[in-house]
Amino acid sequence: MTDYSDQGRNLGETWGADLALLYADHRAWLVARLTKRTGCVDRAADLTQSTFLKLMSDKTPPMRSPRALLATIARCLMVDEFRRIRLERAWAEAIAVTSETLAPSAEDCVEILDLLVRIDLMLDGLGSRAKRVFLLSRLDGMTYREIAAALNVSLSTVEKDMAAAIRHCRDWHMRSF
Repeated sequence: MTDYSDQGRNLGETWGADLALLYADHRAWLVARLTKRTGCVDRAADLTQSTFLKLMSDKTPPMRSPRALLATIARCLMVDEFRRIRLERAWAEAIAVTSETLAPSAEDCVEILDLLVRIDLMLDGLGSRAKRVFLLSRLDGMTYREIAAALNVSLSTVEKDMAAAIRHCRDWHMRSF
């Protein structure tokens, strides 16, 4: 198997060639692996392309275990795709029960869905109670006392969960930009 490590070469000069070689060596393997996971060769091909694009855009350093890296990137992209599909379905269900006069425009729907995906990504990794406290406070406008009563926890627990959620969101924002 090809070693894609730098081997003393200037990465800027060789990364494109290494990436082309990596693509040639592992594309078929990744498509087959993703086809088994998704049940759809077209979706697998799209995810494979996205995996290599992500690898290229991240300027990931050379690796000795390319299949492990490719599988990890593909798995993360697959999770993001399934998350987006789940949000799209929930959004479509919410819009279906909204009267036409109150329903947002198609452009607003796209913007709202993108915002929901970003919020979902931002809150990923946050504990379930802290996530719920954050959403009840920020989306439902509940006070900390109301949240404490609704979740049957102490006011200090709500305060700690909100502090943790705000730190988590701040850290996510700093990593994203």
